[in-house]
Amino acid sequence: LRPVPNKDGSDGYKDLSTELTRAQITVEMFMAPQQYIDLASISPLAKFTGGDVRYYPQFHINTLGLKLKTELMHVLSRYMGWEAVMRVRVSRGWKITKFYGHLFIRGQDLLMVPNCHVDQTFAISIDMEENVNPDPIFCVQ
Repeated sequence: LRPVPNKDGSDGYKDLSTELTRAQITVEMFMAPQQYIDLASISPLAKFTGGDVRYYPQFHINTLGLKLKTELMHVLSRYMGWEAVMRVRVSRGWKITKFYGHLFIRGQDLLMVPNCHVDQTFAISIDMEENVNPDPIFCVQ
């Protein structure tokens, strides 16, 4: 895979991940290069589609073969939910400031998650809105 910058200078891998997410496709990467590879450029394919990057530097079947096999079998056999959309809502007077995790943010409070599994985690940052009195009870839905 090689970087494919667009005409406007944006990252082609991030744009490709957006298209894959629209088609509900997740990219799981198992990288075992024998020479330098630019993981920082390729990783948006996994990050924005809900996948992961597994890196095996100086891969040799005798030293890392069992680890690769074990991790690959785990990914292929774990229970998964498909084509998920997650909306996060908070009480009046509060706002979501940031989402964390391998996901695609589709709107202010809407996340696209092509697949969900036990190994995934998501986090959000929440802050008080300015010039608003928040509700006495804080709820996240």
